[in-house]
Amino acid sequence: MAYVSTLSEMDQQDQDEGEVIEKSFLKMKVNMEKDGYREGIEEGRQQVFQKSFDQGYIDGFQNGYILGKLKGAAWGKFIFDKMVCSHETLNKSSRGACVLCKDEKFLSQPLDDIKTNQAEVLKALIKNMETSVK
Repeated sequence: MAYVSTLSEMDQQDQDEGEVIEKSFLKMKVNMEKDGYREGIEEGRQQVFQKSFDQGYIDGFQNGYILGKLKGAAWGKFIFDKMVCSHETLNKSSRGACVLCKDEKFLSQPLDDIKTNQAEVLKALIKNMETSVK
């Protein structure tokens, strides 16, 4: 009978171990499900945030570009109205700094002399603009 009791005890131990293993497995399963759910929520949140950030960046860049363009145009108009319109060379923009349009005698001069004269006119305009803006 001692032998039977030992078998019975072994069966009980096996059954106890099986229950412990099953409980451990169920606990691990629940923990893995929770971790998977948590990771899925976080991944979804990151995707939504990134998509929203990307769209906000595009919108902000486009708005900033338009505002910068408008500010540049307004500043250019201010400078033009303040300084350029009073300068004869730029007042008639179709002629610009073309020295040939001012005096036909330049047609007979070498091209380097014409370029030098135009450069001097442009330097004078830049200097005038710099002093007007300050």
